[in-house]
Order: sequence, then structure tokens, then C-alpha cells
Amino acid sequence: VKDAILIKDKLAKKKLLISANYFDPIKKCMDFRIFKYDLSKYEDNWETVYISNPCISQFNGMPSWGGGLAFAENSSVLLSLGDVLHDGVNYKNLVSDINSDYGKVLLIDFDTKSKEIYSVGHRNPQGIIKTNSGNIIAVEHGPDGGDEINLILKGKDYGWPLSTLG
Repeated sequence: VKDAILIKDKLAKKKLLISANYFDPIKKCMDFRIFKYDLSKYEDNWETVYISNPCISQFNGMPSWGGGLAFAENSSVLLSLGDVLHDGVNYKNLVSDINSDYGKVLLIDFDTKSKEIYSVGHRNPQGIIKTNSGNIIAVEHGPDGGDEINLILKGKDYGWPLSTLG
């Protein structure tokens, strides 16, 4: 488990959202998922609301997945996803690939299961919050130190893997 947050849905029911790595035994690869649990029900009701794309078959351990969650608005959360070493040096560059979810901050609607790219160019964003004033802030690990605290702006490219201060 990478992160967990409590939220309320449109009907004010409490939900628990969990972000975690998941090994797909059929595809024999790793992806990243968000699971939702309705705390108003007593039975087992885990539901998958997001699965990252693509499923990663080339990886070394559990590198730079990110996985921070922050409540955004209504039925949406922000998810910070790292590059999983797919930076163009270690493995194929997925950060710059618009069809890949990696190296990005995503806005995910946990009711409709839709996703939107919020920002790109991230190496390993971990914690993410939305402040009371509406600013979105994320902390990110650099490759050799050079860790960052970023104000996350919609549509912005934060430069990884082409530029880094690490």
C-alpha cells in the first residue's frame, strides 16, 4: 500500500481509497491501482476504480512508483505516479508517452472511473495534497538528491526525464 485517504461520496457516504502496486498473475506484470471500500457497508465490498497503463513487465524491485493520493473535488482524487525507471535510460521512456500513465499526476473520478492527465514530467512524486486555498503541492524524489517540493499546475510539464537538479 502506498497511500490511503478517507473521502465522502456525493451521498456523504464515507469511503476508503487505497493506492497500491498490483502484480497481474495472468499478464505477469505490475500495474498500479486505486481500490475503494464503502465504510457504510459491513460486507466485503472492495472495488477497483483505477488501473494504470501500461502494465510493467520490466522492472527491478519496486522503484519510483509514487502513489500519493489527495482528494480533489466532488468524486475526484489526484494520484501521483512515478516513472518506474521507464525514463529512457533504464527502460523505454514512458514519462513522455501521452498514452502512458507513468511520470504524471492524474485526476481520477472514483465514481465514473475516468482519468485525466493533470501534469507530466515527474520522476517519483510521493506525497500530494490539496491545500485549503486550492493549491496542489507534491514532494518528489530526485535521482541523486535534488528532491523537490512542487506547486502542481494543470497542464504543466515538470521536465523529467530531460531536466533535473538531482
